[in-house]
Amino acid sequence: MKKGEGSAKVQFIRCELELGLTLVQLARAERNNGNTEAAEQAIARARTVLGNAQHFLGLIKTSAGMRTELHRKLEYLHLVIDSF
Repeated sequence: MKKGEGSAKVQFIRCELELGLTLVQLARAERNNGNTEAAEQAIARARTVLGNAQHFLGLIKTSAGMRTELHRKLEYLHLVIDSF
């Protein structure tokens, strides 16, 4: 493992990104069940999580490869939130 790749900050960002994807899945399920209010709340939370991940990604020092991986995941989360 390269310097910074196993750090608590990197793990936090990874968890935030996974949480964001889970919230998008929840939002889709709520929307499919006709509960638009719950769907919008879940998407709003996913946007908050995305913002947290973006913020902390700007603060960490890690390898270029790890930064690229995290940026790809961040961009994917942004895409799925926007497509909602």
